[in-house]
This record gives sequence, structure tokens and C-alpha cells, in this order.
Amino acid sequence: MTREAMHGAGLGLMVWLGWLIPFHRLPLPEHYASIALALALTLAVPSIWLRRERRFWTMSAIVAAMVLLILSLNAAAAMPARWLGPVMLVSAFAGIVQAAIALTGNAASRVALGLRDLAAGCMVAVALLMLFLPVARLRMPILTALAMLLITATAQRFARRTRR
Repeated sequence: MTREAMHGAGLGLMVWLGWLIPFHRLPLPEHYASIALALALTLAVPSIWLRRERRFWTMSAIVAAMVLLILSLNAAAAMPARWLGPVMLVSAFAGIVQAAIALTGNAASRVALGLRDLAAGCMVAVALLMLFLPVARLRMPILTALAMLLITATAQRFARRTRR
């Protein structure tokens, strides 16, 4: 996996966690948020320093994820910070879009790159949920992950076809 793919997977995971943490209808398993945020930061942060390319949206998503991680370790402080989830979601999504726009190529390649990052984040989020929850409670997340993979595969096939 390349640094750019790892970075994109980290941002994609931040997008899914930004939606999942504040808006999940059932209580998330204990320690899920802190482990998932730590993994997202582990994937996204190293590529920032190795490429020496610091974009505003990516950096704001990383800062929001760090603050959420710190607050998720303290259960009493995590409740007032739920607004940071949507901030992280918007910032990470804007970072994915900004990285896709910076890609030289046609529009189909840019869309395929953004969808790849979102699908990778979705797969990691669902895989982590599978560690904490029984599979019977994960029908909707698994279907979402499969739909993201199907959409991504279709977009990549279309991008390859338009390059020829």
C-alpha cells in the first residue's frame, strides 16, 4: 500500500467516524472510538510529514481527530465534544476532494481516487466494528461497505476505460 493510499484510507476512516461517532443510533462499543481514531491518525499522519505537504483541510481533520481521541479517553468529556465529529467529517471529506483535484488526469480518475479513499475508510470502520460487535448487528454496515466497494470498482473501471 502506498503512502498516498494509506493517507487516503486514514482520511476515509475519519469521514466514516465523523458520521458514526455522533450520529450512531445505538451506543458504540466501549473503546471503539478511541481505537478507530488512533488507527485513522496512524494511517493519515505519517504521510503528511513524509511528503511535507500540509493542506488546510487535511490538517484540520487531523486536529479534530486528535482532540476527539483525547476526549474519547475521558467518557465524561466526550459528550460535549460530539460537534467535533461533523467537523472531522467535513474536513476529511474536503481533504479527500482536495487530494483528488490535485491529481493530474481526467475527472473520472479523480472521482475513482476519492471513492477509493472513502471505500477504504468504510472497510476499516466495518472491520473494527466486527471486532467489537456480533455479526448479526452489522448487516447494514456490511451492506454499506459492499456497496462502497461496488461503486468504487465501477468508477475505477470507468476511469480505466476513459484513459484508453
